[in-house]
Amino acid sequence: MTPEKTIWDGHYQKFGETSDANERSLWGKGPTAPIINNLQRLNRIEDGSIKRVADLASGDGRNAKGLVESGFEVTGFDGSSTGTQRAKENVPDATFVVHNLLQPIPVDGELYDAAICDYLTVHLTDAEMETFLKNAFNIIKPGGYFVVEFLSTSDPSYIEFQEGKKHGATPVEGNPFAYNYAGIHNNFHSKERAQKALKKAGFFVTLTEGNYHEDPPHTPPYPREGAHTHHSIYLVCRKPGRPQAKKVKLRQERTKKKAIKVVNGL
Repeated sequence: MTPEKTIWDGHYQKFGETSDANERSLWGKGPTAPIINNLQRLNRIEDGSIKRVADLASGDGRNAKGLVESGFEVTGFDGSSTGTQRAKENVPDATFVVHNLLQPIPVDGELYDAAICDYLTVHLTDAEMETFLKNAFNIIKPGGYFVVEFLSTSDPSYIEFQEGKKHGATPVEGNPFAYNYAGIHNNFHSKERAQKALKKAGFFVTLTEGNYHEDPPHTPPYPREGAHTHHSIYLVCRKPGRPQAKKVKLRQERTKKKAIKVVNGL
């Protein structure tokens, strides 16, 4: 077990001690709105064809709950056994698997229509990022979507790191955007840097947006005594290709339009 995995298991155990279901999430009471909202929007555009969704780094199930409530069939993958057990308790209608996301992700049956990832990339080195994004790419259907979050270089923590206000933080050699702090790797991204990483993995980036959001307090050894603000970049990506059924449907629509033009003498 890696030091980081031990730390996150400890966080999930601490937050799981309460009997109040609203306080059982390490990351907050509700799902991440930009991720859920974008997937709902994409599903409307795709005429409801997005059904199977992989939640990568599913944690304690906060986002999986929002996906299930939106009508998606969800499978969550996370490296923390404690977080995964908490997710199973919080979201009984989803499936959760303990899995190291730096290893090829198992697919039970068909590839996924879409995948999401929230608050994982900040804790990956550049090499790990490349591996993870390729693993995500490989489980998504051609023409499918990936909605992913990156902690940005506008994040208050990144600014504190740069200004030397995080005592004990050490810069990562060769990466001016990364710091090690309290045993955890922190890797921040600009919009351009995040887009470049996704394009290298094979994705088309169709939308990039950023916003500030509030996180609850964290437990030691990564202490945050009160709620605090982060700034994230959310990117909507598409895997190249189009499912065969959609190709047939588009071909039929084009043929129909041509026939109408001929009948109307156009």
